Amino acid sequence: MAQQDKIYFNYDKYGYKYVAKERFMNLNSKEKNSITPVFSTTLLSNKYKVEELDFISIPVLGWNQQSYKCGDNLEPLIAFKLNFLFQMVFVVTKEDNLKVGAFEVFDSYNEENRKKDSINNVPFSLHGRPVMSDNKKIEKEIHKYILENPNVFVFMIRGLHGYWAVIEGELVKLIFKGCKITGEQSSKFVCKQYGQEFINDAITDSFRTGYRYLSCPDCKINESIKIDIKNCLVLKKVD
Repeated sequence: MAQQDKIYFNYDKYGYKYVAKERFMNLNSKEKNSITPVFSTTLLSNKYKVEELDFISIPVLGWNQQSYKCGDNLEPLIAFKLNFLFQMVFVVTKEDNLKVGAFEVFDSYNEENRKKDSINNVPFSLHGRPVMSDNKKIEKEIHKYILENPNVFVFMIRGLHGYWAVIEGELVKLIFKGCKITGEQSSKFVCKQYGQEFINDAITDSFRTGYRYLSCPDCKINESIKIDIKNCLVLKKVD
């Protein structure tokens, strides 16, 4: 893979958050009417007013459909493109930043699979979750990390687990080390934890059930490619 100088991404944080809040309002109304918890094990609609809550939006990014071999840079493989209808959302209290719930906006992912099922002339069915959660320590602390680091772009990657970030232009995997969340160089993490076959299957959405994927702990890693995140202030209409 040819090395490129830099990757640019115009990130519309407020567009993601707008869609997250709109979806929350819809789900919150359903929760009130059904008296069935939607966001957690308790009824948020009975416990909090909407104005007491805030939302942390975590974009889910896809792939550029390029092949990967161990040691390649991960940066150009990721599709840094806006997709407001593909995100994870944490619900937190404004007063003390307590995480009180979570929900998913996977509309574009589900629509993609509806089209595939239609082409294959089979009824639409759920295709599993497109992202995987991280360990308990990360899941417990990640919302605090995001709130404490507003200039760090945190996101998830389709087919992979946990949370990734761009810190000072470098793509990293967020891990729990010692007593805090920190970043590990992304390409190094991918080689050690996933390996070539796993990443290529993630890119093509073709994981093999029961197959033993091998990592590549000793592969030579290329120098990181810088990522320039520009915060866009324009809200985009979502159909």
